[in-house]
Amino acid sequence: MILLLLAVPLVGALAAWIFRHLRPVAAGLATGAVLLVAFLALWGFDTPPFTILGRTLALDPATRTHLAIAMFLLACALASSAHLTERDVAGSLALLGLGLLLLFLALQHIILAMLILQAGLAILVMLIPHKAGDAAPTNMRILVVLVMAGVLLSAAAWLIEHPGASPGAIGPMALVAGLCVILGAFPFFVWKIQIYRSDSSIARTMFGVVLPHLILVRILTLQGGALPASGGPQAALLLNVGIATFVIGCIGALAQQTIGGVLGYMAVGELGFVLMALGSDTPETRALALTHLILRGVAVVGLGVGAAALRHSFGSDRLSDLRGAFRRAPLVSLGMLLAGLSLAGFPPLAGFITRLAFYRIVAIQDLGWAVALAVIGLAPACAVVRFGIAAFQIAPMPESRREPLWPAALALLLGLGLLAVGLAPQVQGYLPANWSDLLFGLAGTGL
Repeated sequence: MILLLLAVPLVGALAAWIFRHLRPVAAGLATGAVLLVAFLALWGFDTPPFTILGRTLALDPATRTHLAIAMFLLACALASSAHLTERDVAGSLALLGLGLLLLFLALQHIILAMLILQAGLAILVMLIPHKAGDAAPTNMRILVVLVMAGVLLSAAAWLIEHPGASPGAIGPMALVAGLCVILGAFPFFVWKIQIYRSDSSIARTMFGVVLPHLILVRILTLQGGALPASGGPQAALLLNVGIATFVIGCIGALAQQTIGGVLGYMAVGELGFVLMALGSDTPETRALALTHLILRGVAVVGLGVGAAALRHSFGSDRLSDLRGAFRRAPLVSLGMLLAGLSLAGFPPLAGFITRLAFYRIVAIQDLGWAVALAVIGLAPACAVVRFGIAAFQIAPMPESRREPLWPAALALLLGLGLLAVGLAPQVQGYLPANWSDLLFGLAGTGL
């Protein structure tokens, strides 16, 4: 089963590449391959470990569950690519990189897994489109940053596997530092912002949703208690980096003049929220972090697909060029407003639930900090409201065209899903007990 799970993305990448010039066919094949990965992940809960060439491949049930969620979100981005501007080989590259990410998850040899991760990142960098003339330098800068993260993670893996070679805290500290670089946390968030501003919803999803989700789950499931549950210097580092990333993301969103820029800073800020919760000292805040990570992924994909659809319809994602967008693209505009307000933690959307719960926990320790974080957290909502005001204005748009129906419907469905969870949060309690344990049981281990 584990070999089949690893083989599906590679076979799908080959099929999508063969039909790369037939965009609907290539997008359908890539989407089908990703959905098959999600199905196999859910179906193979009790699959025993597999050993090949002396290396063990295994995926625990919790990792499989989170993998299925990430694959569903990636499938949404791939499905929308049939109607939006993407490189012909984007689906193939995404699947090829995904195959290496799955191998990274499955390998139980930490050092080798980190090397596989670096190879996957090198492939994913090729997904990032830029304006003519600056693609190669920009991609090279991003690749250099990711190689730096890979070196840190590889060194951390070696130190963790050889605890007698250094003081006990050095390995976990290096692991957290590499984690901050590769996730685009402070002060390395700039490389992530460039990807969010690109035209590719696939690149946004791979780097902004799939990569953070899978890496954080892998770190949380590291064997041997690589990151103590609380009180260690690495937890304090995560907490402070998370606070800095959250503040910069929230405030930075206010100054943006494009949807891509607003999305970039909001997504980075919410990642800071996740790191801040993971760096706190209670399993409850870490369970909130995992919940928020899932809700963040849904909102980022909804905004990313919507932004690509608006650029397709209007030729630009500048807020000043989107006046009256609701008239020509009502589904996209409504879906983006719902996703954006949820990402900003605005009631009654789903993102508000996790934010409020975390603020209440912080308030028990320090009321001032809780109030400060809550006030700063309002800034992204102002940026989304600016888009809403522009979209509902009455303005002529002679060069615009109707929204692409399928991406618009996807963006709206994701937004409505976030609204439904926000209005009826008790639906999360209807999950079977074993599913809840798999989704949130990681909260008591790892970080």
